[in-house]
Amino acid sequence: MGLFSRSRTGPGKDPLEGRAHRLLAAVQEDSDALLRDLTQSHSELRWAKEADWRFYVTAAAMYVASLRLYEQVSPERHASLSEIVNAKLPMGASEAMTECSQFMTRAGQAAVEPPVFASTLGFWVLSKVFRRVPAASQAELATKIGLAVTASFGDWWDESSNRA
Repeated sequence: MGLFSRSRTGPGKDPLEGRAHRLLAAVQEDSDALLRDLTQSHSELRWAKEADWRFYVTAAAMYVASLRLYEQVSPERHASLSEIVNAKLPMGASEAMTECSQFMTRAGQAAVEPPVFASTLGFWVLSKVFRRVPAASQAELATKIGLAVTASFGDWWDESSNRA
């Protein structure tokens, strides 16, 4: 189980619509827990502003969830579920998701092996939180961040996941 692993249950006739309604709250809850957990082993995170951390981890997680949703449902279904999610996003989060997507595309990692994808995603989060390019010594931290996000929200929409 990853740092973000938690069961998400709740009522609803349409499991995907129910997940769409719960996604933002789950991401924000898990981002706070991830910061607490990682700060214990990565002291540089003590300098991270919690609001920035939550905002950029949220954008990264929403990007990952959106990618996976796009792969699993029709464009029409993607649009209707995205509308539910987008209505709950904090101001600027949609733009941050777009920036994350552009970063991942420029880095050429959007369709590669999961560890490389996760590391790149984590580097994006760190670059936004610290407002500078992360040091090479932060590669392990970037990977932990990216793996936590992808492990938790890469399968958010999967009907066989424990999030039904």
